[in-house]
Amino acid sequence: MAELPDPIMFAPELSTVLGGIPQGTIRYWDSTGYGPRSFKIGKRRAWRTSEVLRWLAEQEATTASGAAS
Repeated sequence: MAELPDPIMFAPELSTVLGGIPQGTIRYWDSTGYGPRSFKIGKRRAWRTSEVLRWLAEQEATTASGAAS
């Protein structure tokens, strides 16, 4: 099987990428529209790696503090 050009991840992988954020928190965020955009595959939520990276960069840009060295 060919590798997907933009791999997907499910809640356990997303939890790891986000530094151990509990899966329950991720599900709550999703239900309120917070966090990276997701979609469903069957009954499971999935996230594209590119969307997760985009969301993380957005969070960094809007919440960063301190001066550059």
